[in-house]
Amino acid sequence: MKIPPFLRLKESSHFYLICLVYLLLTALFSPAEISAYEKTLAWDANDEPDLEGYKLYSSVGNPCPPYTYIDTYPEDELANPLLPMVKVTNLEDDTKYYFVVTAYNKDGYESDYSNIIYLNNVQWGNANCSSIQAISNSGGGGGGGG
Repeated sequence: MKIPPFLRLKESSHFYLICLVYLLLTALFSPAEISAYEKTLAWDANDEPDLEGYKLYSSVGNPCPPYTYIDTYPEDELANPLLPMVKVTNLEDDTKYYFVVTAYNKDGYESDYSNIIYLNNVQWGNANCSSIQAISNSGGGGGGGG
């Protein structure tokens, strides 16, 4: 049996055909519902004159440190430095995430952690941790009072 000319593939077309078959099979056998989602996280801007940017940390299932470093957000790269916000991606349903933010200055000093907020699916809320401590490279602290 001879293959009609319009059905003949060039050698380079075989690669594309294999890719197309792979994509179709992936679409057919993938879960119908993807559980990952994303949310926008916003916080109050720091008004220190030597502010360089912010760092975002998170924890899963526990509001207390240690936190996992997510990313650094230089102030001059934020869409609106007066209302800092970032998109947090790859979040999974039915998982409680805790977030804290720090500010850092031009000398590299980092502030203490912000208040803790949590995200569980689409619900935001405040959290606390009685054992929260400052991060190791934060600037010097003031003395206590009596």
